[in-house]
Amino acid sequence: MVTKDASSKILGFLYQMQRALYRIFSCETDDTVIGIETADDVVEEIRFENENWQVFFEQDKHSIQNNHQPYQDSSYNLWHTLHIWLFFIEKAREKYEKITYCLVSNKTIKKDNLAYILSQAKSDQEIDAALTRLKEKGKSIYNDLKDSSEIKKTIGEVLKYQDENLKFLIKNITLLSEDGTKSTQDPKSATINLLHIPSELIQESENIYKSVLGYMINECICAWKQKQSVQLIPQTYKNLLHNEIIARKKNRFCEQSLYKTAYQEYLKKDIDKKHLFIEQLCSINTSEKHINTALKNYWAFYSEKVRLESIGDIPLDAWQERADILHQRWENEWTKYDLSNVTEDEKIFQYKKIYDSTTDINYVADLNNNPTKQPYFTQGHYHFLANDNTNEFYIYWHDKFKKNEEF
Repeated sequence: MVTKDASSKILGFLYQMQRALYRIFSCETDDTVIGIETADDVVEEIRFENENWQVFFEQDKHSIQNNHQPYQDSSYNLWHTLHIWLFFIEKAREKYEKITYCLVSNKTIKKDNLAYILSQAKSDQEIDAALTRLKEKGKSIYNDLKDSSEIKKTIGEVLKYQDENLKFLIKNITLLSEDGTKSTQDPKSATINLLHIPSELIQESENIYKSVLGYMINECICAWKQKQSVQLIPQTYKNLLHNEIIARKKNRFCEQSLYKTAYQEYLKKDIDKKHLFIEQLCSINTSEKHINTALKNYWAFYSEKVRLESIGDIPLDAWQERADILHQRWENEWTKYDLSNVTEDEKIFQYKKIYDSTTDINYVADLNNNPTKQPYFTQGHYHFLANDNTNEFYIYWHDKFKKNEEF
């Protein structure tokens, strides 16, 4: 059984991952590294051409409670975060030219909250006022708590730091509430917009995002299992995104698996099931079971042909080229057999061999120079060609169906 506490922790972890992915795709420099659970929940380090370093330390707090924000004045989240930043502040100042401390939450932080006041102080006068507010609020909360409480100890540690470090921290705190994205959207939605997915793949945006996020989560897990820190390179994810888009574009040129096609919808409308290709199959004594399969394959191919044509990625001459290849293959099978001076039963036997060889399940024809995978897409195409005796690529399975000009 999953408890509320467990589910909130899981959501908090995923929120942290989503924030990291947002930073990966919103960073503007090539020399950027994103850390997760290193010096903070998420850390973005940027190295400029002059060898100076800039860093964003980010604390991510996600809440599922309607009337709660995680950076309340008396919350452990706030004071623990300030304590962590202060503990490493001198080392950070030695390494980085510019430091930004980010308080991130999916909730709105009100203007009278200490976190908001600290984040707004930029001038010397504002910083002094914020420092006074910090000390007053800290002492007030400290005095109201029991000596054994963890938060009281944490507040006490924060208030011990020198004013210089406290002022530096206040000056560089920024509050990123309501998910902390430039568009004010949640990290997932904002990141999807940053992916710049081509319009023809917009319907796959969600799956592309999940794939990239899943890769990142797996990379984190692998690093943590080896007790290594997570250092993510944005270019890796940009390459991954590029490959996802290329792969999905290629898939647009190909058929779906049989169960994903709309063949059942066509079958329901096909009440009489009177088709020339079925008449041909009956003429060579094909079983009812096979005819039912052929009908399913015919409509599956037809529905995919309609779908691919509606997308507009497959040109008309690509369909004609494929039909020509199938037609030639069928013709080659006919040339293997001598049908003169044989009985009707022997003819039927040879017709069936021609049919079986031509529609062999192991043969799948390319479309627009892209390989196909589904047998129905080739078999159904053959049925499609056998169903129209006015088409230049018309085929037949019994010579009584051939056109006068054939052979």
